[in-house]
Amino acid sequence: MLKRNIPSSPVGSGTRIGARRGSTMPVEHDVPATGIVGRVLQRLQPLFDERRVRNWFDNGSTRLEWRSGVLQVYAASPYLVGWIQRQHGQSLNEALRSVAGSDALVRYDVDSSLTPAKPQGAVNLRSAPEIRSAPRSIPASNAASRARSQRAYDLRRFVRGASNDLALTAVLGLVESPENCPNPLYVHGGVGCGKTHLVDGLHEVLGRKQPSLQVLALTSEEFANLFTQALDSRTLPSFRQKFRNVDVLLVDDVDFFDGKRVIQEEFLHTVKQLLRQGRQIVVTADRHPRLLSRSSDELLSVYQSGIVTRIESPDPATRLAIVRQLAERMKLNITSDALEFVATRFTRNVRELEGAMHFLSTWQIANNAKITVSAARDALAALVRDCVKIVRLADVEHAVCNLFGLPADELRSSNRQRTVSEPRMLAMFLSRRLTQAAYTEIGGYFGGRNHSTVMSAERKITDLVRSNASVRISAQDWPVSELVATLEQQLKAV
Repeated sequence: MLKRNIPSSPVGSGTRIGARRGSTMPVEHDVPATGIVGRVLQRLQPLFDERRVRNWFDNGSTRLEWRSGVLQVYAASPYLVGWIQRQHGQSLNEALRSVAGSDALVRYDVDSSLTPAKPQGAVNLRSAPEIRSAPRSIPASNAASRARSQRAYDLRRFVRGASNDLALTAVLGLVESPENCPNPLYVHGGVGCGKTHLVDGLHEVLGRKQPSLQVLALTSEEFANLFTQALDSRTLPSFRQKFRNVDVLLVDDVDFFDGKRVIQEEFLHTVKQLLRQGRQIVVTADRHPRLLSRSSDELLSVYQSGIVTRIESPDPATRLAIVRQLAERMKLNITSDALEFVATRFTRNVRELEGAMHFLSTWQIANNAKITVSAARDALAALVRDCVKIVRLADVEHAVCNLFGLPADELRSSNRQRTVSEPRMLAMFLSRRLTQAAYTEIGGYFGGRNHSTVMSAERKITDLVRSNASVRISAQDWPVSELVATLEQQLKAV
């Protein structure tokens, strides 16, 4: 029988159950094992009910033994060990104390020979991400929402275009030929451009085509929350067992880890172990790894060791294909001119296009009329007006300072060192491009400079973009065109 010891939580190995000073309750070490176990289970029933007791302690995935003053609780997996400790540890304390006295102990171990059944209601999907393996039944309450989620993020509905071609090719390559896929795969881009669609669509297609694979998909925030919970409950071995034994790990928005040193270190060790085992890793972020200024160099080097690909805002042809697909799925009675109007007017990301099409769908239901270009223009006028974001000089200053790691007063100072003057010129360039401020107003805001200084900065940044020149950020050279595109996306995001 294969057993693995899991370090226990405060109610685990070496913890005395209900020890109280001056307690005189006898310890029933001479009671037969079946007697102690049976009486503990009887004591649990008033705390829950008979069905829940059977569900947790008499379903083949757990086993209780009484041996030499210790109630040994075996579970089929580290996950179940941690769950029972957290959810029922105190109840086991009370039941054992009332039966065997204050000197009795509870210990937890994994017994892999047990059936790894998962009791109904054991998993909170928000706090414990699903591991996709062989097909299994889905509770009726979750089946509809799960089906909707999978339909929404089906890779077959991901519209290929010049803005996402490389990223989609890499993801599909992982499905068709994983042994030839660079590892890890790092996909970055602005908000609403399709990163989550790619990751969740990959999750769905792997579960459908290769159900034997263990695929774990979650957001970086969920990873951080689970890690924090494992630290608090002293169940890190169980946490690591969950994450370091999967075939494919998919993590969305890893820029959330930026600046969180302890969580970064845990994620780094997880990624390195999976890479050593030849397991596939796919992550997404809103920035290139070199722009994660508060992440460790080792983690950034791991990200860049595979393939780093960017998803841009959709180009006109891709936007038109997206709105046509949405109109077909929504069964809209809409003209081609109206579709072209939507694709031309909403240009920043896919979510804007979806929002506009949902708005038109509601308009059609309310008016029971065909959506013409005139109707679309009138119906969406308020939406267009409400979606406009006014960019202020302070917004530009904040974005540039955050990217380059500069304090605002340094950007406005008379310092002419290159590490300050280049970010200042970039801020002036973006201010002219994204705000309604005049040259004199921009110059006055950034340190009392005159209008000719702002005009000169505008010309220099334009020349740098055209010549594909680079600037230095954190000991790395970075194309000015990429910096401009990244900052514009951040400033335009509503």
